[in-house]
Amino acid sequence: MSKLTGSKKATQFTESVIREMTRLNHLYGGVNLSQGFPDFPAPDAVKAAACAAIVEAGGTITHHHGVGRDHAPYMRGEVGQLGLETLRAVKERLDPAGVMNPGKLLP
Repeated sequence: MSKLTGSKKATQFTESVIREMTRLNHLYGGVNLSQGFPDFPAPDAVKAAACAAIVEAGGTITHHHGVGRDHAPYMRGEVGQLGLETLRAVKERLDPAGVMNPGKLLP
């Protein structure tokens, strides 16, 4: 197993919560998927396993930026059929032409 090293991108920042979280993840062998692979995407198998485990445990795979295409397959398990129907109704009401982020909110 290779030794974990810090992100090249993170070296330009001063101390922050993100750097401390990354440091703790490295210390304990964890992975913060939003910050743990900032120089390259998380491996697909790692991300898929993590997302499935998060949803199974009742957690959320959404982010403050929204769901996005990467996490759309997990949304039904998180919000349920009624949640999807509600979101579709709201989107239809607010964006009847379907021009606002098409394909990024709902699976």
